[in-house]
Amino acid sequence: MIRVLLIADNRAGLNTGCRGTSIALRAILEQDFIIEDTITRDEKSAFAIGVRRTSSTEENARLISHHNPEKYQEIIERIKRVDAVVLNGEGSFIFSSPPRNEMLDYLVYLHLCLQYNKPFFVVNTVFSRSSTLETMGVLQDGLNVTTLDETLRFIRFAQLVTVRDRASYNFLKACDINNTVNVKYVPDALFSWYELYNNKAYAEVLDHMLEYPQFSLSHDMNETLHPKFDFEQNYAVFSLNSFKGTYQLSDQTKDRLIFLVKALKVMLSSYDTNLYLLEACCHESAFLSEVAKQLSVPRIPVNTNIFLLGRILGRSLCYVTGRFHASILASLGGTPCVLMGSNCHKTEALQTLLMYPEDQRRIYQANPDEAEANDIVAAAETIIKERSTARRESIRNACNANSNEAKRLSTIMKSYLLESFGD
Repeated sequence: MIRVLLIADNRAGLNTGCRGTSIALRAILEQDFIIEDTITRDEKSAFAIGVRRTSSTEENARLISHHNPEKYQEIIERIKRVDAVVLNGEGSFIFSSPPRNEMLDYLVYLHLCLQYNKPFFVVNTVFSRSSTLETMGVLQDGLNVTTLDETLRFIRFAQLVTVRDRASYNFLKACDINNTVNVKYVPDALFSWYELYNNKAYAEVLDHMLEYPQFSLSHDMNETLHPKFDFEQNYAVFSLNSFKGTYQLSDQTKDRLIFLVKALKVMLSSYDTNLYLLEACCHESAFLSEVAKQLSVPRIPVNTNIFLLGRILGRSLCYVTGRFHASILASLGGTPCVLMGSNCHKTEALQTLLMYPEDQRRIYQANPDEAEANDIVAAAETIIKERSTARRESIRNACNANSNEAKRLSTIMKSYLLESFGD
């Protein structure tokens, strides 16, 4: 079998989306490849420590080789040892200003692949403009053309680039005016867990674990035990979005989000339904811990077992969030989502992936004012009141279709690589 180096294996990351989709992607790849080596989430930028990146990939490579020569040479040797390199792009290729360091580092990896004549893939990724959360709650659209052009310069040499949503496909095709990139749309790897969550025996095991949350949920320094969790009762879940940490949010934004959580809790209580907060990323810990204490709303820690978390979301009546992968986990169980804005087009693209009817498609402000918060609460209330079995079944059916496509990724990749090897 073909031996590959997997870059950005995020299975141990303190981010629910990264963790889930990395585990799913690895399982798909192992159908047709031997993953001989991995570069983890924490390791992927280690060779660039102390380096101030520039807009030039070659210059970044030179700086890294000068500042961290041993680590740089180690990466070269690891690339040379395998047959091909697979870069797990996930949410990194968002063309923001300033550019993301991890994306600039990924381009250095691709530069090394070209330098040492190693075939490479960029898979499971988003390509998008950037949305910036402003103080007044307005999403400003942005596109770093310099970084985009630099990315196009390298990915046109990929055996294959796969994007996780059609919005990314349309964006990349529009930017690649000379049609130099071999790009295909393959739904996110996390959809491949559909059969897992719709397996009765597996679901019963997870449900049994949820009967004892004080043992099955993770703990951290901000929590004691979990006496307020009762997954046998009706509940809904709320989490934030994919902006880079709540430490960047203004006091006004935090107040608005607290208002929204409080309004959701009040509404849900009238339907005998509990509200739980989900910490989807470690950057949210401090803020959500404070919200949990202030409003007496239990918080699910980010290091909770990802498979158990998927069952929690899939059993909830409604999920209010700006998170892409966590919404997929909820959708695998048929849970309707009220989606908020994010750092790119991801939540809007998700509504298309899940084939939401037009009258149910709306992306709410990531930083909602009072009127927008009330609209979010009203949308969630409609879901709670209807409890539509047909709606949940429609969402599961869409996930099933995406699952079948997602599981084909390794077969598609292998066909391109065998063609390259002349086999």
